[in-house]
Amino acid sequence: MADDAIKPEESPLVLVADDDEMQRFLFTETLEAAGFRVEVVADGSAAVERTEAIRPDVVILDVVMPVMDGFAVCRALRSSPAGDGLPIVMATGQDDLDSIAHAYDTGATDFIAKPINWTLLRHRIRYVYRAGSTLKQLKASEARLEEAQHIARLGSWEWTADDDLIKCTSEVFRIFSMTASSGELPLSQLLEPVQPYDRQDFEDALRELTPERPTLAREVRLKSVNADDRIIAVHACLDEQSANERFSVKGTFQDVTERRLAEAKLYQLAHYDSLTGLPNRSLFLDRLNQALQRARREGVDAAALCIDVYRFKDVNDSFGHQIGDRLLQEIATRLQSVVRGADTVARLNGDEFAIAQTGLMQPEGAERLSHRLLSVLSKPFDVDGQEVFLEGCIGIAIGPHDAGAAAQLLSKADMALHRSKADGAGVCCFFEGGMDDAFRSRKAAENDVRQALNSGWFELHYQPQVAVDGSGVVGVEALLRLRHPEKGLISPETFISIAEETGLIVPIGTWVLRTACQQAMAWQQNGRRPIRVAVNLSPVQFQERNLTETIILALEDSGLDPTLLEVEITENILIRDTATVIDVLHKLKALGVHIAMDDFGTGYSSLGYLQRFPFDRIKIDRSFIMGVPDDPGSAAIVGAVIALSKRLGMATTAEGIEKIEQLQFLKNEGCDEAQGYYFSRPCQAKDLQDYLNNASTDVATSHLHAV
Repeated sequence: MADDAIKPEESPLVLVADDDEMQRFLFTETLEAAGFRVEVVADGSAAVERTEAIRPDVVILDVVMPVMDGFAVCRALRSSPAGDGLPIVMATGQDDLDSIAHAYDTGATDFIAKPINWTLLRHRIRYVYRAGSTLKQLKASEARLEEAQHIARLGSWEWTADDDLIKCTSEVFRIFSMTASSGELPLSQLLEPVQPYDRQDFEDALRELTPERPTLAREVRLKSVNADDRIIAVHACLDEQSANERFSVKGTFQDVTERRLAEAKLYQLAHYDSLTGLPNRSLFLDRLNQALQRARREGVDAAALCIDVYRFKDVNDSFGHQIGDRLLQEIATRLQSVVRGADTVARLNGDEFAIAQTGLMQPEGAERLSHRLLSVLSKPFDVDGQEVFLEGCIGIAIGPHDAGAAAQLLSKADMALHRSKADGAGVCCFFEGGMDDAFRSRKAAENDVRQALNSGWFELHYQPQVAVDGSGVVGVEALLRLRHPEKGLISPETFISIAEETGLIVPIGTWVLRTACQQAMAWQQNGRRPIRVAVNLSPVQFQERNLTETIILALEDSGLDPTLLEVEITENILIRDTATVIDVLHKLKALGVHIAMDDFGTGYSSLGYLQRFPFDRIKIDRSFIMGVPDDPGSAAIVGAVIALSKRLGMATTAEGIEKIEQLQFLKNEGCDEAQGYYFSRPCQAKDLQDYLNNASTDVATSHLHAV
C-alpha cells in the first residue's frame, strides 16, 4: 500500500454540502475512490444537522448554498461541540480572494478553488483529514503534552543565554534522533545534527531576538546518512520576563518533512507533465511571463515556440501507446539538450511542445534555435531496434512585439504553428499580423462544420460509375457537400480537413453511411434496378472501435443488401494500425461489403498492400487519367495498374474521365468502370433519379458502344 493510502478499516467519513447535484456526484466518486466514506447534503441547514448527528471527520462546504451559505454553516459549527477541531474545507472561486479571506475568518481550516482539480482534491482532503486526526489525538493528551504538543512530531524547548543550556521535552530528542539522559543540554550539542549553514543562521537569529523583534521562524535541515534530509520547522519567542530578569527564549521544533514532501508532490502534479517531467501549460505560462517581464526590464526580446511532432500520431497508432510514450520521453530529452538553462521546455498536450526563450538580442536567435530543434527531431529514433523517422513543425512569436502577455504570445505562436504545418514538415514560421485573420477564418470554418452537423446543412451528391463494356450505370459514389444558408455550397477541400482534425468526421461519416444506404434503397423502391453505392471512409473513422457496428447498423436500418455497399479507403489509412485495419476490412468483407482502394498511385503505392488487404477494386486517380492517351508515362502506369488488377482478381475504376479519347484508351486496356464529367457531374439524388430513369441514359452509355 502507498505511504499516503488510507487503510480500509479507518474509513474516515467526509460530509459534503453542495446544492449542485453534479458537484455532489463528483465529490462522492473522487473521495470514495480514495478510501473515504462520503455523505452529501444539498443545503447549509442540513449540513449543520448532519454534522451533529454523524460527527464526520472532514466537512466540505460550498460557499453559495440555499437556507444557509457556507460561511454561516462554518460559524455555526465552530460554535458547537461537534465543530471543535473539526477540519472544515470551503469551496471558493479561483480568484475570489475576499471569499477565501472570509472563509478563514469564519473558522475554515482550508479552502479549495473552483474549478476543482479532482486529481489533487483527494490529496488535499487526505492531508486535511490527517492533520485533523492528529489534532484530535493531541488534544486528548493535552495535559501530558502541555501547550507545546499541539500537533504530531512537535516538541517544546526553552533556552537560556546565560548558561547556553536548552531544556527540551522528549519529543525534541526524538525529532533530532538523539538519546538524552536528562532534558537539558548545551545548545551546540542539540544542534549537532543540523546542517552547518542552517545551524549558524539559527544561532545568529536566536541571539538577535529583542523586545522589538521578539519572534523568529525558521526551517532547518538535519544531516542524514542518505540523500533525504529531514526538515524541521523552528518557532521561537523571547520570554516576556527576559527584559527584567534573564535573556531566555521559548519555542518549538516540528518535523515537517512529510508535509513538505506532500506539498512538493502536489506542486509537481499541478505544474509538471507526469510522462516527460517537463513543465505543463500552467508552469510554462508562468515562465513565459517571467521572460516577458525580463524583456521589458532589460530591453531585449522573449520568444514562444510551439512545436508539433509531424507523423508522431501515425507511429503511435502503428506501434502502440507504450512505444509512443517512450518516443515522447526521448523527444523531451532531445529538446532539452538544445536549449539553454535559462529557457523552458514544456509539454502542452499530446505531441505538442513549447519553449520559452528568454533574453534574445535579436529575433534571429529564435530562428537559429528552431533550426537546431528541427535538426534533433529529424534524426532517427530507435524503437526496439527499428529506426523511426519523425520531423517537427515550429511556430514562433516574439514578445513583447507580437504580444505582451504570456497567454496571448503563446496563442500567436500556435497560429504560426498552423501556418508551418500547412507548409509541410521541417518548417518554422514566425507569427505575422495577417495570421490573426487567418486564424479567425479557420475558427469560423470550424464553427460552420459544427453548425452544419447540428443544423442539417450537409448533403450528399452522387456521381455515376459506368461499365466500360456498355452495360450502363452500375454504381454511384456518394460525395459530401456543405450548403451554408448564407455562403452557399462550400468545397470539401475547405471543411474535410477541419472535420478530421476536430474529430467531427466521425459523426459526419456515420450520417453519410446511413444517408447513402437509405438513398440506394429508395432508388430500388422507385423501380430502379439495384446499383452499388460507394462511400469514402476517413482514416479518423478507423480509430473508432465501433466502425464495423456503425456500418452494420446503417445496412440494417436501410435494408440495403451489403453487396451493394462499397467502402473506399485511401492508402494513408494502411500505414496506421495495420492489424486493426485488416481486421475491420475482413469483417466487412465477410458481410459482403465491397472494398475499394481510392486514389491508387498517389500515396505510398506499396504492392504489398494489394496482397495483405482484401480489396475488390482499385480506383485509378484522375491525375493519371488526365495524361492518357497522349502522355506515354501516364498511359504506361494506367495500363500497368489495370493489368496488375486483373492478375490479382480485382476490378478497376478510372476517375476523372472527361474526353472520349480517354474512354477509348481505357476500353482497349480492359478497364472495368469509368467515372467523370464525361458522363455526369456529381448531383443531388433527385437529379440523379432523373438521369437514371431518363432514356437518354442509354445515349450516355452509347458512347461506350461507339468506342
